[in-house]
Amino acid sequence: MAVQFKDNTRAVMAKYNADKAKGLEAMGLAAEAGVKPKVPVDTGNLRNSIEHQTDTANDQVIVGSTQLDPPYSIYQELGTRSQPAQPYLRPGVLENIDKIRQAFINQYKNMG
Repeated sequence: MAVQFKDNTRAVMAKYNADKAKGLEAMGLAAEAGVKPKVPVDTGNLRNSIEHQTDTANDQVIVGSTQLDPPYSIYQELGTRSQPAQPYLRPGVLENIDKIRQAFINQYKNMG
């Protein structure tokens, strides 16, 4: 009786990486949803600039403002000498961390 071995490592890893990317994307969307309502609104530009990027190589999601001109997102979050802080990014993520984790879990459960 002959035994054959088929190495499926590449296919398994490709599926794993694709599923991980979808899970991180779900986390990013959930993080954005938690942050945007916390953004102080004057013109709406700062809120509209909140986006996320996924980094599957490092298993992370980066959430923040893409607005560079003017770069007032940092001043809103941390404040200045003349303006008190109006934190939105940290509270938006920390207050929704369970929802963000659950978004990843739900995405993984739906994968087959």
